[in-house]
Amino acid sequence: MAIREKAKKLEQTLRTLEKKYSRTVLPEGDTLLEKFVFYLLFYGNHVTNAKKAVKALTDPDVFGDWNEVRVATVRELEDTLTEHRVEQPSVFAARLKKFLQYVFEELDDTALESVATLKPEKAKKFLAQLEGLPPWAPTYLLCALDMESMVPWDPHTERVAQRPRIVDPAAPLAQRKKVLRAALQSVGEPDEDPLRLHHLFVEHGKKTCHEEDPKCLKCPLADDCDWHQRRSRGGSRTKASGNGVEPPAKRK
Repeated sequence: MAIREKAKKLEQTLRTLEKKYSRTVLPEGDTLLEKFVFYLLFYGNHVTNAKKAVKALTDPDVFGDWNEVRVATVRELEDTLTEHRVEQPSVFAARLKKFLQYVFEELDDTALESVATLKPEKAKKFLAQLEGLPPWAPTYLLCALDMESMVPWDPHTERVAQRPRIVDPAAPLAQRKKVLRAALQSVGEPDEDPLRLHHLFVEHGKKTCHEEDPKCLKCPLADDCDWHQRRSRGGSRTKASGNGVEPPAKRK
């Protein structure tokens, strides 16, 4: 499939997912840090709970500002997250405090926007050293700072891109990433936003396109999903393997 065809398929996919999940899953907040914390919470939680938790963390009557969040105790952060039904609140509270402390020590501030003033290589090195974050988080922040055009590559994004064959699951990882970026850039404005794609793919992966037992009958992409069509022809015995690639047939 040529890039032009992949871009057309990707554009329709994005429009369908945005219609299903609306814009509520897209990055929110007045600052990059606020948007990023929302993203970290949203990744493993219901979007409503993530929004409420961020609102509480930024409420002047609760903590005041992000620096106050930084110096708060893990227990105080955990209590706030628990109140808004965030999963594994103790784990996230400890990671958030550690992350904010590292940013403050390196930048003398909790604002992430100043990373944009660093040279690209230094910015990448700084973000790569952030502790307690998923491996695709540095790419996410570089995209938010307009210093990167590659889509953050996590299991949800990979699975949702592979199953309808927007990318070839058999291709090397570096090639899959480049193909998805090329297809996205071919879509054109205002849709060629890697973070918009990433948020929509993550939400679809969380709610519908699961690694195991995906909800294909409720999926708005099922009719145009190569993986679903092959799975349907193979019957219920066809199982997902890895991030959506069917396992090789057993030898008789």
